[in-house]
Amino acid sequence: MESKFKSAYANTWDNYVQNVFPKIQSGRPRSKEDLKAWQVLNHTDGQYVWPGDEWGAKEDILTVLQRCLFETLGREADQLCEIGSGAGRYTFHLLEHCQTASVHCFDVSEAFLEKLNHRFADDVSSKRLFSTLLDEDPQRMLKTLRGRGLEGRIDAVVSFDAMVHVELHTLALYVATTAAVLREGGVLIFNVADATSDYGFAKLMHNTPGVFRQCGVVGGHFQWMSPDIIESLLTRLGFACSFLGNFPECNERDLFVVARLVDRSRLKALATVTEHNWWQAFAG
Repeated sequence: MESKFKSAYANTWDNYVQNVFPKIQSGRPRSKEDLKAWQVLNHTDGQYVWPGDEWGAKEDILTVLQRCLFETLGREADQLCEIGSGAGRYTFHLLEHCQTASVHCFDVSEAFLEKLNHRFADDVSSKRLFSTLLDEDPQRMLKTLRGRGLEGRIDAVVSFDAMVHVELHTLALYVATTAAVLREGGVLIFNVADATSDYGFAKLMHNTPGVFRQCGVVGGHFQWMSPDIIESLLTRLGFACSFLGNFPECNERDLFVVARLVDRSRLKALATVTEHNWWQAFAG
């Protein structure tokens, strides 16, 4: 039976797509003068076509992808996975650059996935793009890729402007899942909200009163991390960080991470460390 559960994450982003973005789209586009120093938003486009377009300029997306992914994999990728694909801000460039790759998209928002599937209808039809709705099952992504025969075969898992919104338990699950599905030497690439950067700290303090009033409910606000937490998490789950830092060209606030899978066997230690056999499913 299909689950009727809908998470706070799903509610947040469904509401954004259905109610918030149409108002943004009908308003005046951002200008550079509108933005605080710590705000990373699209101030170069004259209009926003798809939900999420206002979150970043195209040239910044290409800078991130070029330095994080394309210089690492080139155009030879066969299987790519994207977590938090939204309406396809980054997906568009993945499909365009890695022209022989299949792209497997995951998101918590049904409304976002509807936009994604409409935008890339030809790629969905040709079975080059696959989309999956994440729900309350912690193994949904693992089961989906395993069912497609892709466990241990994914070249790269990417997630941009999505992990900034998830707390550490959720991030840890995504990292563990990635360790299970990547090929040896495959890469995990993502960004998180870095409370230790100057601009990150400024945004943290600016948003604090409003987030406090939400009384702990997750939503569209940032969930703050630090480089030492991220590096420790990745190392314990079998990754080596080949890049860990901020992007002065387009984003001095968030922490961008490129990590290569070097030891999948570390997943097996989770069942011992946590005394929880549930993790054995991720160890293969």
